[in-house]
Amino acid sequence: MYNKTQTIEDILINLGHNVLVTKCHRKREKTWKDWYQGCNEWHNINIYNGKSNITRIRKTLNICKKMCEDKADLLLNEKVNITVSESNQALLDNVLDINNFWVQANELIEYTNAFGTGAFVEYLDNNEISIDFVTASNIYPLRTKNKQIIDCAFCTEIQQNKGKIYFIQRHLKQNGTYVIYNDFYDDKGNKIANDTIKEVYYTKSPYPFFQIIRPNIANNFDITSCMGISCFANAIDDVKVVDNIYDSFDAEYNLSRKRVFVDDSMLNVDYESGQTRPTFDPSDPIFQMFPGQDANSKIQEINSAIRYDAYISGLNQALDILSEKCGFGKGYYKFDVDNTQTATAIISQNSKLFRRIKKDEIILEKALTDMVKSILFLAGRKDEEISVSFDDSIIEDTEALAKRKLLEISAEIDDAVGYWTEVKGLTKEQAIEKMTEIENRKGLTEETDIGSDV
Repeated sequence: MYNKTQTIEDILINLGHNVLVTKCHRKREKTWKDWYQGCNEWHNINIYNGKSNITRIRKTLNICKKMCEDKADLLLNEKVNITVSESNQALLDNVLDINNFWVQANELIEYTNAFGTGAFVEYLDNNEISIDFVTASNIYPLRTKNKQIIDCAFCTEIQQNKGKIYFIQRHLKQNGTYVIYNDFYDDKGNKIANDTIKEVYYTKSPYPFFQIIRPNIANNFDITSCMGISCFANAIDDVKVVDNIYDSFDAEYNLSRKRVFVDDSMLNVDYESGQTRPTFDPSDPIFQMFPGQDANSKIQEINSAIRYDAYISGLNQALDILSEKCGFGKGYYKFDVDNTQTATAIISQNSKLFRRIKKDEIILEKALTDMVKSILFLAGRKDEEISVSFDDSIIEDTEALAKRKLLEISAEIDDAVGYWTEVKGLTKEQAIEKMTEIENRKGLTEETDIGSDV
């Protein structure tokens, strides 16, 4: 049986490495992937109807996918900015644009919240700086220190007519700097010669050309593991409750459809064939009366009331518990026709969401900063002014923050540098540069005004 993970692990062991990810963790990744995709064994229901076993698929809201999407959108959206010094900004923007970074990185963060771990990997491809976005199942930590991954292998599966080929890239820190080994193997673990990529690349860099990201929550399944866990890893039972209520809600509508029962006398007999045929359109939901029903009524209607309010209330309570456990706070997901709230109300109700997102930003900010360092190193440049500003407008009242900073400036308890750094997300150096530029413009305007009066 084909098993990619086992093949890669065998290759790495034969190369003299320790495989640090347990089989139990890989099994959990598979479970999280099933829930993220919305298709797993729990949704397959087998019921005995009195005559035989029938199978049906339980309806799902696929809330796991939705939560991972929302985490990605809150962490990395169009308002996030990565800034460097003016001399390097154009180069960085070009590299990010060529690699479709903002789209690919958002997807990676979504997958990382689903599967627990992700990675950015930088390298040179025909002298062009490229970025790979690697998901959990293709990450193989080889050496760690304090749960930080020092050496790591990344696998890319290439489908060809003759079978699968694995491209394995190992990033190893040797004598203080990183060396990257690029190898190709077939699906039986045999090394394949290649002339498409340099087999050994000496980076001369003290820091790695990869950055690991994960949700900033402890791995309670294996407290010694360097791998992260899914954002819904500890809430699968709650996801089941949500889907169970949603499935029952759907069944309520199906079972509560109008039913029409007709007496046998309303059925015609085809005397040539001897078969009974309905007088009505056979596609209509009409049922033959059973003994004991009202004999005086040839046609009887049955209308069942739908317990709408009870199901919506139950579903909202289940969603509250789920969103609370997954870090979104109470009320983030709600089935309500009129759910209009002010921005201030949303912010005040989502203090838990604010804390969780700020916590996740700690890991993501370091990863993005280190990624930029690697990009600039590959380009033969260096920068000390790397800044990452996140979009907190959804969970933080930035308008109120701006007003507060302006009042503090008026009261002379802060200056314009504080405004530009805290409200606009600039570095201190960039803020000073911005203020100097404004002062210069003012000076030119004043000179012009004076000249016009002479």
